[in-house]
Amino acid sequence: MNAATATTPRTLRRLLHTRLLVWLALLAVCILAFAGTFTYLGRTADFERQSSLLTATLAHYIEEHVDNAAQSLSRLASALPASPSPALMAEELGRRRATRQYFARVMLLDASRRVVFSLPDGPVMVDFPVLRDRAGQSPGGRGYMLGSPAPLPDTGEVVVYISETLEGGGQLVGALRLNQLQDHVQHLLPGEDGAVLLADAYGNLIAHPDLPRVQRQENIGHLPFFGLAARGDAPRRDDGAVHRIRLDGESWFACTAEVEGPGWTIITLKRQGAVLAEVAREMAIFLLLLAVLLTVFAVSLLAELEWSLARPLTAFCQSIRLVSGGSYDLPPPDGNRLAELAEVDREFRDMAATVRQREAALRRTRAYVQQMMDAMPSAIIALDGHCRAVRMNPAALRRTGHAMTPAGTPLAELLPGYADVAIRLASALARRIPVNRERVVTLHEGHYRYEDVSLYPMNSEMTGDVTGDGATDGGVLRIDDVTERVRMEEVLVQSEKMLSVGGLAAGMAHEINNPLGAILQGAQNIQRRLADGLPANEEAAQRLGCSLPVIRAYLTERRIMEFLESIREAGCRAAHIITNMLEFSRASGDRRTTVDLHPLLDRTVDIAASDYDLKKRYDFRNIAIVRDYAPDLPPVVCSEQEISQVMLNLLRNAAQAIATQGGATREEPRIVLRTRVDGACVRIEVQDNGTGMPEEVRRRVFEPFFTTKEVGVGTGLGLSVSYFIVTRNHGGTFDVASEPGRGTTFIVRLPLPTGECAAPAPPPQFPGCQM
Repeated sequence: MNAATATTPRTLRRLLHTRLLVWLALLAVCILAFAGTFTYLGRTADFERQSSLLTATLAHYIEEHVDNAAQSLSRLASALPASPSPALMAEELGRRRATRQYFARVMLLDASRRVVFSLPDGPVMVDFPVLRDRAGQSPGGRGYMLGSPAPLPDTGEVVVYISETLEGGGQLVGALRLNQLQDHVQHLLPGEDGAVLLADAYGNLIAHPDLPRVQRQENIGHLPFFGLAARGDAPRRDDGAVHRIRLDGESWFACTAEVEGPGWTIITLKRQGAVLAEVAREMAIFLLLLAVLLTVFAVSLLAELEWSLARPLTAFCQSIRLVSGGSYDLPPPDGNRLAELAEVDREFRDMAATVRQREAALRRTRAYVQQMMDAMPSAIIALDGHCRAVRMNPAALRRTGHAMTPAGTPLAELLPGYADVAIRLASALARRIPVNRERVVTLHEGHYRYEDVSLYPMNSEMTGDVTGDGATDGGVLRIDDVTERVRMEEVLVQSEKMLSVGGLAAGMAHEINNPLGAILQGAQNIQRRLADGLPANEEAAQRLGCSLPVIRAYLTERRIMEFLESIREAGCRAAHIITNMLEFSRASGDRRTTVDLHPLLDRTVDIAASDYDLKKRYDFRNIAIVRDYAPDLPPVVCSEQEISQVMLNLLRNAAQAIATQGGATREEPRIVLRTRVDGACVRIEVQDNGTGMPEEVRRRVFEPFFTTKEVGVGTGLGLSVSYFIVTRNHGGTFDVASEPGRGTTFIVRLPLPTGECAAPAPPPQFPGCQM
């Protein structure tokens, strides 16, 4: 059992439950995220609103307290003369109880900022950190100067120095107590998770829940609220906005407000953890309510889906199983279904009826095809992906000698004579490459049998996997016995050859043999009448009073003897041509040898040079032969007589095409013989500048018995036989390119021995064999 069958598929109920739980979980997460965000923002907004109220109240109180203290000091300064005495100062302070309540110490400074009076007496600071009044730089400013918080040298009480300028250049300085501000801030402390701080514009603490930190003059100027003031710029704060800060190793939410009079900053703090804890408590309650709501929703939805989808689909699957099992008697449809499911059920029932009809038609078609295959004379063998037999028709059974298909038998065992062919067929089947009419020769009962083998790759749905080993591909093998056709083709080739040679032999007998015999006989007689040692020659010379040696000397001097020798050589050359033609016409077996094409083409041209027709005014000797041979052309393995026959046929057709053009051409009659190496083949081109061919003639030029010549002039077999010789006997290609008025080019490609397109060597003494 494989992994696919071992895995249990999920049911619709399980899928719906899983998907619903996932989507509800995602929905819950999204709702919780939005709710948590809104709750967090709400808690922050509540803190901001409470801080604004708190800081506004505290700012009003601080501003009023500092203004009252400054006004008290200002009234004291206005009551003093330009250079008051210490006694006058003590007297005025004794009458002003409110001033003593605000200030821990009141001091009088002269113009050089030296302390000339202090009440109560004690060590005082000489250099006061006094700032200019920022508010005094604009209309409505208060005019006093305010310093930073600092402890008194003797008591350690933290004070802020307020200065009023006297008319004589001196200053009246009061040490403003901060204990009242500290107490007031302590009363406004917003619980254990919050804090309220008061600092000047530079971050020096004025009030803090932890009083010793104020006494130590701690500075919180590193917070973002004091950045501009620390650089000397005018403070610029975003009052009322919520900030997240780190203070004393904890995270706080902070809101700030500025006290306009002294320019101090009120900071309201709340721990971030406290805010998050409040949010968590609210979210826990919300999560509980959300879980209850989603649970009710999920149960209701699952029940609805079970009733509306799961049960109808289960019944629908039962109908599908019935149809897949071959039963088309389906249960009646349920009326309580969704419209979409009802539509699907109707379509399925229509499909089942169609499948029933198509199955019946398929059975009839299969029976018809089987009868047709059984009636075919060709042997048909269905093969699986491993080149083993699956099905065979009766012709194949008779061919192999079996009564029924031996399923699973390898092809090499099924056809013992196909051992080598089976290897190539298995390779072609594995690569999904069709084999088209491969010629196979076998020895059967002492006679050679020729068969054409064709292989058509197909998938396993067509061939069937009856072996059960998982072979997914296969093919169909077709074997045709063409022994009689091969014999007939050999007869046709030899008949066309003899037909061509017959015309040449007739012309040679009438045009060459008789004149050649007279020429050779006359030349021979002349040489004999000039030879020494013959009594008749000596007698005739003496009777005429001539010396035979003198006659021969004269003939030699005038080159007459040389002319006689030329006549004899020309006669011998003509005799050689006749010998080549007779050898060409002589029937021979398909003997293949390694042939150099250039000498073969030259010999064929010599044979064609003796072909002419005075009636049609064409003479091959008047046509220019251009040899465009490729250097270092490799030899090919072929039948020399057959290729010579093909070339002679092409040369004669080219000459006749040039002759039919007559004097209309403006070019010199020319035939070009061109050889090239074309990949794994050798290409031979025969090109003429004759009349050319129209497209409808070019397409039919290789058809048997098709000719454009007059009745009795041509048989229409020359090019078809040549095509057979090149393509079937030598495994090459034969093409033609032509255009009316622009000549014709025939292209022959012959495979090289080592090339992929090379045809295997045929068995010896097997004419017409093609592997």
